[in-house]
Amino acid sequence: MAQSSNPWDGQFNLDFKNIDDKETNFVATLNVDYVNGKLEGYIIYFYQDDTKEEVVIEHFNDSDTELILGFKVEGSDALFFPLTLRIEADGSISGSWEDEKESYTVVGFRIAPTRISE
Repeated sequence: MAQSSNPWDGQFNLDFKNIDDKETNFVATLNVDYVNGKLEGYIIYFYQDDTKEEVVIEHFNDSDTELILGFKVEGSDALFFPLTLRIEADGSISGSWEDEKESYTVVGFRIAPTRISE
């Protein structure tokens, strides 16, 4: 068994904080696998009204320290609302995201270690 060579392989907790009032608006779990030399994954959003939504990531643009994710809305072929994340020197995650109404800062951390490839 060899250890995965991609720093984004693993599971992360993310807090989406409204850029205006710095309050957490919703949280998410980012799940990423490094499979056959490419990243695959999904995000589960957990909202304050106790609902949740799972979104499959359609596009990954990654480096050792930055990850840009793209999503599609059902019924559309266009990628939109990119989520940009960075691994900070202390291992935490920071980033930003905008939807059609709001802008958010994103803070987070790894909750599951990088998986071991078989």
